[in-house]
Amino acid sequence: MQHLSRTIAITVATTAALAGTTVTAQAAVERVHDGDDSAIAADIKRVRVAHDETLRVRISADDLKRGRRHAQGAYVYVDTRRSRPGPERIIEMGLWKDADHVVSKARRWHRAGSPLTCDSSLTVDHQDDWATLELDPDCLGGKHRRLRVAVVAFERIKQKPYTASDWLTGKRTFTPWVRRG
Repeated sequence: MQHLSRTIAITVATTAALAGTTVTAQAAVERVHDGDDSAIAADIKRVRVAHDETLRVRISADDLKRGRRHAQGAYVYVDTRRSRPGPERIIEMGLWKDADHVVSKARRWHRAGSPLTCDSSLTVDHQDDWATLELDPDCLGGKHRRLRVAVVAFERIKQKPYTASDWLTGKRTFTPWVRRG
């Protein structure tokens, strides 16, 4: 009886270990923390990049506002080719209630051409201060073995004549490369 219990325990432990390995292998994930370095409410705290069949970028901020008065938004730049400097895609998104997003090709950190028609979604949670962008491979020009992102949040306050921004870790700085899981 003791031998049977030990065999069952080893089987359960092995199965759990294998299940854990399988789950972690499904999506490659990179987390980047950003210090409290901006006075804007949309100051980026951290970004999580998950790359598997889709690309998911979750941005956590200090204080996302529901109203348009602050006009908060973000740009996510996606680099898929190491040999070509700069990003291949740019996603422009509003962070206020019912805001939308646009996916475009990028050249020299600017939008190049008309917006792309592809499967993508944006979810913003103002209570917990995060936004998640999800892009299918057709938005990125196909499946890529690895990619990286750069993120900048911004806000414009209508009573003041300026727009302030906060780059994740530094201006035009990408996350480390994230392999597709």
